[in-house]
Amino acid sequence: MGSEFHLNLKRQEKIVFPPVDAEERKDLENIIKQAGLWEKYSTFDRYCLERDIKSGQIAPTLFESLARLLKKEIYISLYPAKNKSRED
Repeated sequence: MGSEFHLNLKRQEKIVFPPVDAEERKDLENIIKQAGLWEKYSTFDRYCLERDIKSGQIAPTLFESLARLLKKEIYISLYPAKNKSRED
């Protein structure tokens, strides 16, 4: 029992930034802007835009402008899983 699977453990150090709504985040952004690096480090959040489009939070005129640049694709993902034994 238990020998049918194994776990891989990866330890990684990450830098954690203040959340978007925190006052510290505004300070961090201002420091980056003052350093002239805002264009380098600010990025387009495609997940946020997709969510807003799907939920109808984008103004229709803006969506019309964006529509010619967008396309829809279907992605299918398969994930392996072990079947439960009949004894479970």
